[in-house]
Amino acid sequence: MEVAVAVPAGTAADDVAVSLVGQRSLAVRVGERSLSVQLPAPGDPGACQAELRGAGLHITVGALQPAATAAALAPTPVSAPAPEPEPAADGRRAERIAAIEQRLGELVGEAAEAAKAAEAAGAAAEEAHTAGERRQGQLNQLQKMVQMDPAALSQMAGSVGAENADAFVAKMERQLEPLRRHIATHAEEEDAARAQQARAKARAQALDAERASLAAELEQHKHAPAPAPAPAPAPAPAPARARAAAPAASLPLAYSLSPAEFVDCSALTALPLPSDSPAAAALAERTAAALGDHGYAICNSFADLALVEAVRREIGGPRLTGRYEDSEIWVGKEAGVGAQLTVKSVRGDRVLWLADNDVESGGHGAVAQLIARMDAWILGMLSPRLSSLGGLKERTDAMFAIYPGGGAKFTQHIDNTARDGRRLTVLCYLNAGAAWADDDGGALRVHKGGRVGAETAVRVLPEAGRLAMFYADSMPHEVAFFMLSLFLFSMFCMFS
Repeated sequence: MEVAVAVPAGTAADDVAVSLVGQRSLAVRVGERSLSVQLPAPGDPGACQAELRGAGLHITVGALQPAATAAALAPTPVSAPAPEPEPAADGRRAERIAAIEQRLGELVGEAAEAAKAAEAAGAAAEEAHTAGERRQGQLNQLQKMVQMDPAALSQMAGSVGAENADAFVAKMERQLEPLRRHIATHAEEEDAARAQQARAKARAQALDAERASLAAELEQHKHAPAPAPAPAPAPAPAPARARAAAPAASLPLAYSLSPAEFVDCSALTALPLPSDSPAAAALAERTAAALGDHGYAICNSFADLALVEAVRREIGGPRLTGRYEDSEIWVGKEAGVGAQLTVKSVRGDRVLWLADNDVESGGHGAVAQLIARMDAWILGMLSPRLSSLGGLKERTDAMFAIYPGGGAKFTQHIDNTARDGRRLTVLCYLNAGAAWADDDGGALRVHKGGRVGAETAVRVLPEAGRLAMFYADSMPHEVAFFMLSLFLFSMFCMFS
C-alpha cells in the first residue's frame, strides 16, 4: 500500500517521522504538527518506509492481507498543516543558539568546580607527602640508633630504663614496622590524590575545549546570513542502486561532537595494552573523565584499519555467516520476568555471539586480538580510574551484529533495564573504510547525562575503528536507519 501526504515546501527528512499504530493507522509527524492516516488494509509494522519526493511524502506499508480493490492501492491525499511563518532552518538555528548560550553558562560553574577539585586534591597530596616525609625521618633516626656501637647503646639503654643494650634494640625494632606501614599508607594517599588532581585538570581542559568550540559555533550562527526563500521543489533524483530509498528519519537534529570531544586513541595502536606509558595513561584519564562527566566516551582510531579489516574477514566469512540470527529484544522489567522477542520495526540487525572458547577453537586470531585489547583498555586501564567502574571484573561473550542496510535500525532504549549486572556497553565499529558519509545513516544518538531531550542529544557516526562506551543501565540511546550494511562488535562489562 502507498499513501501520499503533502508537506510544506522545504521540509527536510529530519522534520518528518512515520510510525504504524496498530494495523490500520499511520502516525505522521511533520515538524511540530501531527496527523493520523487511516489505511485501507491491515499493515505490517516491519515493512513501513517513507520517502520525500519534492513536496510529497510517500509512505509504503506492506499489507498483511491483499487489498480489497485496486482503488485501495491508489495514493490517498491528506491535507498537510500550514507552514510556519518562520522558516524551519531559521527556527532550528535560533534553538541551537539558545542551547549553546545555556551550555556556556553551565560551563562557567562546571569549570569553577573542576578548578576547585584540582586545588583540593593537590592540597591533599601535599599533606600526605609531608606526613610521609615526617614518618620517614622518624624511621631513619630509629634505624641509626639500632646500628650504634654497643657502648653507646648500653649508655642509652640506661637512660630510658632498659635492662641492657639488647633490650633497648628490641624495643626500637618493634617501632620500625608500624612506621613502615604508616609511610606506605601516606604514599598510597598521595598517589590517589595526585590521580584525582590529574582527572580534575583533564576535566578542566575538556571543559575549556568545549567552551572554545561552542563559542566559535555561536559566532558562526550569529553572523550567518538569513536563510534564502526555499526554491520551488524539484523532482527528487532516483536513489543510487547501492542504497535503498531513505525512510523518514527517526532522529531529529542532534549535537555533533567537536573534534576536541573525541579521544584520539591512534597512539594506542602501537602499544601493548594495558600500558604504563605516559601517553596511554593520559588517554585513559581523558576517557575516564568523559565517562564520569557525560555517561559516555568516544575513542577514535582505537583499532587500526588493518585489524578492523582482519576481524571483518573472520566474522563475515563463510564459516560464520550461517550462524547469525535475527536479533531479539527483552520485553520485561526484571531479569526473570519477560520474554525475548524478534521485532524488526524496533531492532533490525542480525547477531552472532562468540564465547571465548569459540574464538580460540575457531582460530579467530584477529577477533581474539581485538577482544584482548578491549579487555585491557576497559578492565585494566579505565576501571581503576573511575569509581563508577571500580567493580568491573568480567564481561559478557562477544556479540557481533550486521545491520543489513535498507532501513535497519534500533529504536531508543536502555540496554539494561533488568538490573542484571551489566554496567558498561562497549561498541567497536567494523565497517569497511575509515570514511562514513552522513547520508549512509547508522548514527548513534546518545544523551548527555542520561537526560532525554534535543539539547542533550549527541550524534556519533559509525566510523571504522571507533570505540563508543556508555553506561548500560542509565543511558538512553538509539541507532538511526542504516542505508548501507555495517558490521559492529559489542560487549557488556559487568560487576563481579
